Amino acid sequence: DIYELFKTAKITISSESGSMVESASIGIPVISIKNNKNINHNPLPVYGKGIIWEEVETAEELNSAIAKFEDALNNKNKYFKIKTIAQEYKRMFFCEPKDENIIKAYDLA
Repeated sequence: DIYELFKTAKITISSESGSMVESASIGIPVISIKNNKNINHNPLPVYGKGIIWEEVETAEELNSAIAKFEDALNNKNKYFKIKTIAQEYKRMFFCEPKDENIIKAYDLA
């Protein structure tokens, strides 16, 4: 269960996955591994790039991003920025599964 993993995760490393949005929305920084075949689908918005998520192509960039997020998680000001963006992602991407929200999301009215 991904939500069990999120309870102990510090950073999510993934590629082209909706779990990246879920992770960032609960305040876990994300490192997106860029597809080097020029076909890339990163579901995260530009808002938050460099603060709550980074995109990398090489092992060196990956190591640098991990170090950056480890530092941010231990710095109150940087961590506050991560949590603030996470709250905005929650608002942007998720809603309570109430009847009116489902009807609106699927244009059923």
